Parts: sequence; C-alpha cells; structure tokens
Amino acid sequence: MSPTFIILVIFLGLVALAIDAIVAHRLGNRLGMESNKRVFEERLRAEKETSEKRLLELQVQQSNALREARDETAHLRSSMERENVERRTEILRQERRLQQKEEALDRKIDILEQRERKLGQRERSLEQTREEIEGIKRQQQIELERVAQMSEEDAKELLL
Repeated sequence: MSPTFIILVIFLGLVALAIDAIVAHRLGNRLGMESNKRVFEERLRAEKETSEKRLLELQVQQSNALREARDETAHLRSSMERENVERRTEILRQERRLQQKEEALDRKIDILEQRERKLGQRERSLEQTREEIEGIKRQQQIELERVAQMSEEDAKELLL
C-alpha cells in the first residue's frame, strides 16, 4: 500500500465524513424545523381553541347581558305604566271630588241666594207691615185724641 493510496483513502474518508456531517446537519435542521413547525402549529391550534372558547363565553355573557337588559327594560316599562295608570286614576278621582265639591258649592250658593231673596222679600214685607202699623198707630192716636179731646201731652200731664 502506497502512501498516496493511504492519503487518498484518508482523504476520501474525510470527504465522506464531511458529506455525512453536511447531510446530518441538513437533516437535523429539517427535522428541527419540522419539529418546531409541529410545536408552533400545536400551540397555534391550542391558542385558536382557547380563543374560540373565550369568544363563545363572551358571546354567552353578551347574550345574557342583553336578555337581562331587555328584562329590566320590560320591568321598568311595566312599572312606569302601572305608576302612570295609578296617577291617572288618582287624578281622575281628585277631579271627580273637585267637581263634586264645586257642584255642592254651587248648590249652597243657590240656596244662599234663595235665602237672600227671601230675606229681602221678608224685610220689604216687614217694612211695609211696620209702615202700616205706624200708620194705624197714628190713626188710632189721632182717633184717641179726638175721642178724649186731649192731646198726648195733656194726657201725660194728667197722669203725672
């Protein structure tokens, strides 16, 4: 075996070793990249699932919040309508009471006006009767003075 042959064998061995190293390196890189890709895809899928679950949870929460808001709005509307009906009923009741009071006052005013007219008539009648009585009294006094042939002053002096 010649030294050239040995060098050639060593050189070919080294080349084969270098080629094996390069192939192993490329294969390792490729396997590493595929492994990293699988890990990344797995993480991405897990994150996507988590995001989808969170999105569903948020949609459920939103749906519940909307339902609660609608229920609360309906409750408030119903409550306000009941209060409005109660207020209207109370206002109508007060208006009826006020109208009844006004009618009662009108009746009382009519009665008082009738009484006032009657009292006026009675006063006029009494005044007329008094005047008649005064007239009769004067006539009787005149007649008494004529019959007694004395004046009122003369009769007073006679009695004293």
